[in-house]
Amino acid sequence: MKLTSVTQSNLVFFLIQKENLYWLIISDLVNLLSHKAVAMVLLQNENLVEIWFELISYFQVMNLNVRKFGEHVQQEQPTYFSSFSAELEFCSSVLWSFLQHLKGNQNANLSKKLINLLMINLRKWLTSIDLVSSYSLIKRPNSKHLTFHLPLHRYFSAFIYNAIYEQSCDLNYLLGVNECSSHFLADILAYPLQLQIGFHEIHANMWVRNGMQMKGQAMTYVQNHLYAVFFTLFVY
Repeated sequence: MKLTSVTQSNLVFFLIQKENLYWLIISDLVNLLSHKAVAMVLLQNENLVEIWFELISYFQVMNLNVRKFGEHVQQEQPTYFSSFSAELEFCSSVLWSFLQHLKGNQNANLSKKLINLLMINLRKWLTSIDLVSSYSLIKRPNSKHLTFHLPLHRYFSAFIYNAIYEQSCDLNYLLGVNECSSHFLADILAYPLQLQIGFHEIHANMWVRNGMQMKGQAMTYVQNHLYAVFFTLFVY
């Protein structure tokens, strides 16, 4: 049976809750990537980078919330913090390990290559959930759905920010922005924009029938030790 993107995310979320399988990443891989020579071997190998981007794509839309109307949710799930911990430890810790070695204009071409690979993976993901717009049809996410977990988008944002401010790159050089890509860029922005809207909807009690765990997610999203990893990457 072919797994859909959402099914894959649900499976990852289950394994995270039950087995804490991301611990091997933070204990071994991050330690290895603290050495620039090792990190550059990975970053300069397109096959290895593709494998890593595919892995983090399974965390996309993890712990998806569906807004309830009418009856209050019967049973709240208290495990939402597991998904924040997993994205922080599995996805974000490796991201910062990459970025600490991409300083200076000498690695600008590598950053451009990584950003282009991220665009390819984002396009694959958007296609898998049928969210690719055209000139005649603009698609947007379901307004009743909300997820705080978009690590591919955060990688994309962080690499662009790093390339512009740490490597003096021009945005047109990094993205090749043109009229043909405008709808694709809008599609990339759709989920992060919906997340910011949903965050304020929660505080306006528009998700109250989903239980207090929704406010718990909103509060976790902007906690001091998670702020730069989650919120800031979407409000540069």
